[in-house]
Amino acid sequence: MRTIREQLSSLGQAPTDESFPAIILGLLPASYDLHVSALTASAKVSKVTLTSDVLMSTIVDEYDRHASKAKKTGSGVGKLLETWGKAGKKSLVSS
Repeated sequence: MRTIREQLSSLGQAPTDESFPAIILGLLPASYDLHVSALTASAKVSKVTLTSDVLMSTIVDEYDRHASKAKKTGSGVGKLLETWGKAGKKSLVSS
């Protein structure tokens, strides 16, 4: 996701610290809706600004939880998450 930020910046459309979390949230699949709702509600109630670094960290943690759960159940989703993890997670946390 940092790569996306860098690409937007190179095009002259650098997202601000306030707008980038919204971009991240908009890119997530529907399976993260509950996690995102809990995270944003918690930030709102505690009056904490949700930074892109904190958001990406919690998304990676949630991904790891999903992947671990899928591996334990042996579901086909486990293979999908494992495949995505090899490419997608690396790009999510790359700087």
